[in-house]
Amino acid sequence: ENYDAPDIANIAISNQLYEEAFSIYKKFEVNTSAIQVLIDHIKNLDRAYEFAERCNEPGVWSLLANAQIRQGLVKEAIDS
Repeated sequence: ENYDAPDIANIAISNQLYEEAFSIYKKFEVNTSAIQVLIDHIKNLDRAYEFAERCNEPGVWSLLANAQIRQGLVKEAIDS
């Protein structure tokens, strides 16, 4: 397999194929980039929370908490 998953995901993002980009990042376990797609492009913090629970990585939780704070969800951010 002679391709770079993050490059393909970035091409998907540039073409507004956000679900596809999320799937690519998730499949190749580039989880911080995957949650960024959920937060910044798909704009679904509930899905982002579910994703953070599944992969349970500190960097993913941190990105989610920052997004929650930006949305005024302080209690949720503290819990994250």
